[in-house]
Amino acid sequence: MNHMFSIGDIARLLNVPTATLRFWEEKGLFTVEKGKNRYRRYNVRNLAEIADVIFFRNLGIPVSRVGAMGSSTLEEYACHLQDTQDQLKEKIQTYSQMYGRTEQQLLHLQEVRALMQCTFQLEEVPFCAVYAFDYGERTSCCAIPRTPPAMSATLIRGICPRKCGASSCRLTRPADRFCGKKAPIPAL
Repeated sequence: MNHMFSIGDIARLLNVPTATLRFWEEKGLFTVEKGKNRYRRYNVRNLAEIADVIFFRNLGIPVSRVGAMGSSTLEEYACHLQDTQDQLKEKIQTYSQMYGRTEQQLLHLQEVRALMQCTFQLEEVPFCAVYAFDYGERTSCCAIPRTPPAMSATLIRGICPRKCGASSCRLTRPADRFCGKKAPIPAL
């Protein structure tokens, strides 16, 4: 059977733009016979080759690698497919983790919406100390007393009062009890 197809026929059959077919031909992914009028005439073999290219492109394989896959031995072809499958497994794991994070965020959003429906009243929270620090410096800042004296409070940033060397301790305690110099308070 020697049925010939025009570029428009192939584009409709395989749902591929004609410009893409010309680009793939230019990159050497397949060769097409041209008639006396210089129109491209595709045969059944070209149709199968283009279907293979579409398969590889849908897997995310770049055009530069598709040509090599078409001319590879069975063993090389199997290796290419195995590599692609491994990459797809990694993507699936990544997307699964991303999906889980978005799912968690949606649950948080539902909680926020539920809380917004509740009536509340602002009240002053009595406290005499606020400690904030980088997570990596938490052990050196844990030496700070849990219950500092309740006096007039000042926010100090810069040097930990226990001389631990932590550069990001923020403490609300009486200013005269600190060992370090006062640093400017960053704008929030």
